Amino acid sequence: IIRYTHIITAVSYLNLIILLLMQNLAYSKHFDILCFGDSITHGRFSSDYKKRSYPARLHQILQSISTNDSFNVFNAGHGGAAVLKNIPYSYQSTETYKYSLSIAKAYSIMIIQFGTNDAAHNKMADNASFINAYESLIQSYRDVNPNLSIYLSIPPPLYLILKPLHWTNYNIRNHTFEVNELLPDIIKSIS
Repeated sequence: IIRYTHIITAVSYLNLIILLLMQNLAYSKHFDILCFGDSITHGRFSSDYKKRSYPARLHQILQSISTNDSFNVFNAGHGGAAVLKNIPYSYQSTETYKYSLSIAKAYSIMIIQFGTNDAAHNKMADNASFINAYESLIQSYRDVNPNLSIYLSIPPPLYLILKPLHWTNYNIRNHTFEVNELLPDIIKSIS
């Protein structure tokens, strides 16, 4: 079976849900979704990450429209994580990564969302290194489970008008161009 890597954005989650339901109905089987990425995935700055992270919301929406519990959504997000290996917050150096890799065999669908923290660390200037690190990360999961359907999610855009206090430490406000303009095209090139 050939699995394609797909690109999703925040506005296309409804399409993803419909696709997942169609897949479930077409094959009449249980499916599990492994979501991993940075603090956006984890839901670090939400009021309640267990209820308001996008994996939690995806689970709630699927639960509300499903007639049975034929799915599971697992959140393997890690706040501050980045794709690149040569920076202090590399996802592959976290316990979250090691755990998610150990359970990946049980999952049929994987949603990945990275790039915001790589931009914050001024690493988007070297697109080739970012792409290679992203592809290497994907391959580590494919090595464990070659049948995964993989979806790459483009992080949501940054808006300067919001300027939350916690962003001042991450220097992310200075990288809206990288996140909003460069990152979508770079992630699309990975698929």
